[in-house]
Amino acid sequence: MMKKLLCVLLTVTMLGTCLWGCGGKSQEPAGNTGTPNEQGGGAESAENTEAAGDAEVVTYYCAIGAYLETMKAEVDNWNQTVGKEKNIYIQLTSDIDNYGTNLTAMMQSGNYPDLYDYAYENTEFSANGWNYDLSTIDELSDLIARFEPYLVDGVNYHGGRLIGLPLEVIPVKFAVNLDLFEKNNLELPKTWDDVVECAKVITENGGGVDYGYGFTWQWSGGIRRLAMKSCYSSTGVSWWDNGNAQYDFKPFKKSIEAHREMYENGYMFPDPSELSIDGIRSKFAEGHVGMITAYGYDIGVYNDQFPAQCNWKIIDCPTYEEGEAPYKGVYLNRSNVGITIGVTEEHLPAVVEVFKFLHSEELYSKLYSVGAIIPHESSIMENTEMAKEVKNWQEMSDLTNYAPLNLYPDNLLNVEGDNYNTVFQAVIMGAAEFDDVVDDLNDRYNAAYQQLKDSGDLDLEAYENPYTSLQK
Repeated sequence: MMKKLLCVLLTVTMLGTCLWGCGGKSQEPAGNTGTPNEQGGGAESAENTEAAGDAEVVTYYCAIGAYLETMKAEVDNWNQTVGKEKNIYIQLTSDIDNYGTNLTAMMQSGNYPDLYDYAYENTEFSANGWNYDLSTIDELSDLIARFEPYLVDGVNYHGGRLIGLPLEVIPVKFAVNLDLFEKNNLELPKTWDDVVECAKVITENGGGVDYGYGFTWQWSGGIRRLAMKSCYSSTGVSWWDNGNAQYDFKPFKKSIEAHREMYENGYMFPDPSELSIDGIRSKFAEGHVGMITAYGYDIGVYNDQFPAQCNWKIIDCPTYEEGEAPYKGVYLNRSNVGITIGVTEEHLPAVVEVFKFLHSEELYSKLYSVGAIIPHESSIMENTEMAKEVKNWQEMSDLTNYAPLNLYPDNLLNVEGDNYNTVFQAVIMGAAEFDDVVDDLNDRYNAAYQQLKDSGDLDLEAYENPYTSLQK
């Protein structure tokens, strides 16, 4: 077991070295005993660092997928104009599949990028001093004032420290392939029972080419994002109940067992173990998948990243029972980039310039105009002309009966035994029964949270603050 753990640690450390180990101007941060703030690239880097020349390189490690090409183009334009004038070069690297795991490993080993996607922030980052308190940077005061109305404790603030400014809201909805529904004379699904039945018909008539439902657990967020967050309009609560400060996974039985039925009968394309999220998205775009949970950024996926070859539509997520959803659906309240402690005082001015660009109204407007983000600021949407017709953008951006997702402390816990992703994967595969494992799962997660709370190591107030309600 120890050999396996050492192998994993070596792998992630080497990844960090590969990402940031290619030249650039770097300084050892004061008090940092880890790897210096090295600059680097990767398979999804905007350009090779050789293009930076003698410019000061600012590394931005992100998980952008849906609008990566648009972001690359904007970064390249900035590098060739403003960046050239200021002698600053942005090195962008995207790592969509295992970003959260790799970022945490890099932080732990001292392989800090300059900027990182704050969407994957957790309290541990602040507790360990891995990021800047943005309110301490005088040059950002005007920018902070602009976002003041949208700042939320637990999202933008952790322990009183401002570590991220708002980027977007991300609704959780459902994408359906109208061509396959019309071909099979099916009505659009309204309940999870409908989803299973439609998946059955589409698959049975698909000739081994078309399948009813798109799902994967090869993506680290697969079960959580595709099978659980899509159910809030029925559950009215997360697996973490902020009001009671308790874990309870029982409300998600209906969805997990629906996924089990589709898996056991081969209604998923082709197997959740074979493709990660972009692979499944591409199959939906090609017209071979009938249904898939869709987030706000998936509008960009099916319009630009993998342009849909089928007639598709965005609808509300299915409910547990027939009739109107008893609760509101949810949207993710996502922040933009954070600044890591690897940035030295000497390097900070260049990083601040890039930070300002990444939060500029011009960039937000550009991303909104192509259907990439839904910004918090209504003025940006009102004053932006869409660059093109973005299919299903209006349907996705309609937030009627949607509320922000509460925080959950999953990533902070040291859970004894298998986590819920592993447990529910076993249930879906038929290796375990939901009712046989859920009480033990609840007990282990609640014990882990209580242990964390008793330690007093972290400020957990934000996780016990029910700042939103899914009541209609």
